Amino acid sequence: MSAGQPTSALQHDDVVELTPLLRRVIGGRVRDRDVVEDLVQEALARVMAARQRLEPRALAPYAVVTARNLTRSLATSEQRSRRHAHRLIDLREPVSPEEEALRREERRAITTALGKLPQRDLDAGGHLLDCTWCARLSEPLLDRGRSASVAGEVRIPIRSDADVVTARKQGRELAAQAGFSATELTIIATAISEIARNIVMFAERGEITVCLVGENSRQGVTVVARDAGPGIPDLERALQDGYSGYGGMGLGLPGSRRLMDEFEVTSEVDRGTTVTMTKWRRDA
Repeated sequence: MSAGQPTSALQHDDVVELTPLLRRVIGGRVRDRDVVEDLVQEALARVMAARQRLEPRALAPYAVVTARNLTRSLATSEQRSRRHAHRLIDLREPVSPEEEALRREERRAITTALGKLPQRDLDAGGHLLDCTWCARLSEPLLDRGRSASVAGEVRIPIRSDADVVTARKQGRELAAQAGFSATELTIIATAISEIARNIVMFAERGEITVCLVGENSRQGVTVVARDAGPGIPDLERALQDGYSGYGGMGLGLPGSRRLMDEFEVTSEVDRGTTVTMTKWRRDA
């Protein structure tokens, strides 16, 4: 199903212009710069989600309140973790050197076997997302996503909130190489964040690929998110404006589609979902 819908980034400029304000509000309460950027991105996503129902003069106050709420939630979570830290005891037996060596041999054997199979005979990527046992043994294949596999491309396995941050950061850095403006980089990072968080929340694990693309005189970036989760039963409803899997707290698929210039999603129940979206440089 194709849902391509060109969208100008100009309508998001007023939200993105709030970035310095959000950094000041959050930076005054949080010291870790990476955490600050993560919270700023989350705040921008929530403001963008609420943009249509807010008057222009209400944007800044709404953004400040959102930022304060996020930092308060972070502080509460950290306090809870400290209170319960003494209860976290790892009761697992340590892995023996012999067992670790055997695991490495198993991983090498599986990696070699998969590498010899033609792609037309086995969708290795899809199987590794769907099969926990093979995913564990084939960790070297999955871990290729932590660094660029080819020039102008990054692959990031998505399994946790930390991976969402990694995908957003690496996607933004790669898009910067194509010369996108600060506003466009924020929009791209927000779209990546929303799609990656969908994987964590609804599919548990998947993979995001970000690559630089060119067409005639245009330069852009394409993001492909794949998972082997439960799929989307009602894709038409999931793409309707105002629909969000976060209960109204995030942009969801409709918001991500509005942020990007080209957007396509395919999904099969019990087999997974693939989202492909592209952003072109506005000055090209």
